Amino acid sequence: MAVQFAVRLALLAFAATSLVGLIAGGDLVGVIQLALFRVVAFYVMGLLCGGVAERLMDEQANGDFARWIDSLKAAEVASESGA
Repeated sequence: MAVQFAVRLALLAFAATSLVGLIAGGDLVGVIQLALFRVVAFYVMGLLCGGVAERLMDEQANGDFARWIDSLKAAEVASESGA
C-alpha cells in the first residue's frame, strides 16, 4: 500500500510541476529537472506517509478483530452458563 501511495503522489507531483512550469513559460530542461526532483521528494514522503497509514490500519483491524473474538467468547460463555 505504501508503494502504491508513493507512486501516485510522485506522479501527481510530476504532473503538477510540469503543468505549472510550462504554463509559466519556463524552459523545458529546468521544468523537467524540477519535476524529477519533486518526484523523488514526493515518492519518499509517500513511502513514509503510506507506511504509517498502513501500520495504523493494521493495528486498527487487529484491535477490532481481537474485540470481536473476545465478544464471541463472552457470548459463548454466557450461553453455556445460562443453558
